[in-house]
Amino acid sequence: MSPLAGWRRGPKRPAAVAVLVALGAWCTSSCAPSGFQDEAQLQGGVRILASSADAPYAHPGQPVSVGVLAYDGRSPADRSASPMHIYWFPVVCENPALDAYYSCFAQFAHPDGGTFGQVVEDDASTESEDGGVGDSGGADAGVGDSGDSGDSGGADAGVGDSGGADAGSGDSGGSDAGGTEMDADADADSGPGAPVVSTFRFVVPPNAISSHPVVPGTTPYGLLMAFNFACAGQLQLLPLSGNPQAPPLGCVGANGQLVGPDSYVFGYTRVYAYEADAGVSGVNTNPVVDCIDVEGASASGSAAGDAGSLCAGMFQLAGEAPSWTSLPVTIPGCSAGQTQCPHIKIGAHVTPESWEPVANGLHEEIWADYYSTFGTFTHDATLLYDPMAGLIGPPKVTDTEFDPPVGPADGYVWIVVHDNRGGAVWVTVPVHVGP
Repeated sequence: MSPLAGWRRGPKRPAAVAVLVALGAWCTSSCAPSGFQDEAQLQGGVRILASSADAPYAHPGQPVSVGVLAYDGRSPADRSASPMHIYWFPVVCENPALDAYYSCFAQFAHPDGGTFGQVVEDDASTESEDGGVGDSGGADAGVGDSGDSGDSGGADAGVGDSGGADAGSGDSGGSDAGGTEMDADADADSGPGAPVVSTFRFVVPPNAISSHPVVPGTTPYGLLMAFNFACAGQLQLLPLSGNPQAPPLGCVGANGQLVGPDSYVFGYTRVYAYEADAGVSGVNTNPVVDCIDVEGASASGSAAGDAGSLCAGMFQLAGEAPSWTSLPVTIPGCSAGQTQCPHIKIGAHVTPESWEPVANGLHEEIWADYYSTFGTFTHDATLLYDPMAGLIGPPKVTDTEFDPPVGPADGYVWIVVHDNRGGAVWVTVPVHVGP
C-alpha cells in the first residue's frame, strides 16, 4: 500500500454557528483543511485554505483561471529549512469515471493514458512570493460528489468529504518514497509567515460535455479537475497501490523520505462545463465581497466606505477577486490576567447580486468560513444568504466574534466566502493586536 493511503479527511464543522445553516448545506459542503487542534487556527502545518475558479461553470473552449490560498503554519525554523512550494499537476483531468477524484490517479501514473484538457501557460499571480509555471498554486477540491444534481450542479469540494464546496486536503504519511521525481520548475519560497496565492490556467476542451456520460434528469455537463499540492519538499510520482483512493504522488524531503502530514497536503478544484445555452443551470459566478466589518478596529489611510453606502463605516478592499486584501487593522488585545477579554465582531459584506438563482425558486446558499494565525473564533462559520429566505442580515448580524490573544501581536485573519455551487472568494486581513 502506498504511504499516501493514510491521508485524513478534514475535521467536521463546529456544531454551533452564529446562524443555523440548513442541514442540506452541511451535506453538500466540505470541511475545513485537517490537522489543527482548532481547525480555524493555522498553526503546525502546511495548509490549503481555499481556491476559486474564475468560471466555476465554464463553456467549451473557454479559458479558466484557478487561484489558490495556502499558508505554511510550521515553525520559522521548519519554514527556513524546507520552504513550502505549491505545485499544480500540469494537466487537468477530464470526466473521470463516476466523477470521482480518485479516478484521475491512474492518469497521474500514466500521463499518456488519459484524455486531458489543453493546458495553457500559468501566469502564477501571487499574494506573497510564490510562483512558477506548472508547479505554482493549489486549490480546494471536490470529492465524492457525482456532478450536477437537479440542474444546480456542484463544483469543488473537500477531499475525503461527500460532495460539496470548499477545500480538500490529503496528508502524506512517512517512509521511503521510491517514486519518480516530477519534472517541474521549482517555485519561489513562500516566505516566513506569509500567505501564498498562486494561479493555474487551462482551456475547457471542446468535447468536455459530449464525452461525459449522460446523467438522466440533469442538464448535460462535463467535469474538469485541476490538482494542486502544497509541499515542503519535492513532489514525486509514486507507484499505484492497491487502494484506488491513494494518490500516486508524494512530497519528499531532503533526506529522500516522504514528509509527514504537517508538511504536505493535496487538493483539487472542480470546474463544470455547460453549453452556453444551458439556461440558469449553466450560469454560476463567484460571490462578491465589497467590504468587511471589523468592530472597534482602526487602520491607517482611508478605510471606511462612503456614508449612506452599504459599506458605510466598514473597511474597503484592495486587489481583485478571488484574493482581496484589507488594510492592516489594529484591534485591542487581551491583557495578561484580564478576565473579560474583547470579542471583536468580524465579517464580510457580500453583494445582493451574489445570491444567484438556481432552480425551482431557490437561490444559492452563501456562507463564510474563518481562519487565523492566532486567537480564536466564537464560530468558525456563519450563514450569510439562505437559499429561500435570502440575506440573513447585515454584517453586524452575520459576523463571527474574534477573540484576540494577549497583545502585542501580529498575524492574519482570513474570511473565505463560499456558495454551494463551488464559488469562492477570500479576504486576507493583516491584524495588529495592541497591548
